[in-house]
Amino acid sequence: LADRDANIEKFCAHLDKDIATLSKKVKEVKLKAQGAAILDPNSDMDEVLESLEELHTIMNELQEKATEYKSYQKQFKVDVTRFDELEETHAEVRMKQQLWESLKSWDVVTGEWFEKKFEELNPEDITQKVQKYAKSVFQMERGLPPNG
Repeated sequence: LADRDANIEKFCAHLDKDIATLSKKVKEVKLKAQGAAILDPNSDMDEVLESLEELHTIMNELQEKATEYKSYQKQFKVDVTRFDELEETHAEVRMKQQLWESLKSWDVVTGEWFEKKFEELNPEDITQKVQKYAKSVFQMERGLPPNG
């Protein structure tokens, strides 16, 4: 029984190191997500989207590790770590990705409208799309930290 407790302690110490490493990686992603190119509306859209996709993939992997670490902590009946910064950073990356994807699709939609003759435009379609983008903008204004 003493060996078991010692092994659990040793495992928890290693787990704490892994959690610290995970937290460090989350901070690195957060810094990258707040990079100048991502915050600059004049940045190359495809490059920013590619960068955000990479960050999103990393965040998904970190989220999986955090879930795994929590399950170990539950199994060994030790305090379960809260990964608040991971959750916040993951949400921020998703929102920024959504922002840039919306900008790209908005450019496509408005480009199509400008190519058509005025008489060919469908006002209901335009209204629906504008409302969809307005809803996205509202969500992003609430969910994203201000630039700067």
